[in-house]
Amino acid sequence: MRLIQASANKTDAKICQADGEQDEARALCNPAMAFQDLAAIAVPLLDTARFSASYFVNFIVQRAVKSTKDSPHRNKVDLFVQDFIACMGSSDWPAAELLLRMFVISMISLAKDKKTPGVAKIMPLEVLGMVAAAFSQLTSNVKKMAASIAENSDDDASSRLLQLVELVNYNKLSVRDMVAWGGPYHLTLIHLDSRCAIDFTLQSAAAYFTVDWLSQVCQGHPTNRGARTRKAGISSTDDAERQEVVFPQQPSKQQDRSRTAGL
Repeated sequence: MRLIQASANKTDAKICQADGEQDEARALCNPAMAFQDLAAIAVPLLDTARFSASYFVNFIVQRAVKSTKDSPHRNKVDLFVQDFIACMGSSDWPAAELLLRMFVISMISLAKDKKTPGVAKIMPLEVLGMVAAAFSQLTSNVKKMAASIAENSDDDASSRLLQLVELVNYNKLSVRDMVAWGGPYHLTLIHLDSRCAIDFTLQSAAAYFTVDWLSQVCQGHPTNRGARTRKAGISSTDDAERQEVVFPQQPSKQQDRSRTAGL
């Protein structure tokens, strides 16, 4: 999992040495170009992480399909899925969710493929059952944690998280809520950043969350969304009705320092 998270990381001296204030001024003058620059960095990195996860899953599954239920390759599928499920709710291992997603895609493909051997068709049912049960349990745990936070905490971050849980319960959570400043991505990165000085291995998790966050923001920009809809043959009016433009509203530096200190 750490290798997949690290594949979404990029150390570039030019990027690290960039003048933040100068970049901010350029972004304000030309937001469309700023989003294109971000997409040029974030999207390929996230695609690399997804390709790595897909390659790993396909490598394991292809060998498991050709073996019996008690073979080592078949047992590896169960063991890997169980390990990823155990890490799914941890901010330290965001790649666990990505790998489980790839397993689900692969299992659905196997179940639909008429050429899949009869013995191998049992595997998708077992794996999908484990993943579905895990997500159901995770949802239940989140609701219990939200109830505990509501009773014991009253700070801004806790209030924001409770609002997000409420939106999830009513199936009203939007991409805008996810990428907003002070939202899940931002709070998770603050949490990881406070621990990176103690455990440097968390840098891969922080890098993955950062790239995923940037990718979500860039995909919601009107320029990128318009290109996708034109390619799919969807009118810009229909696309605008389906999804609002996503812009994470970043506060001033003084407000951000005050909020971070409060956390």
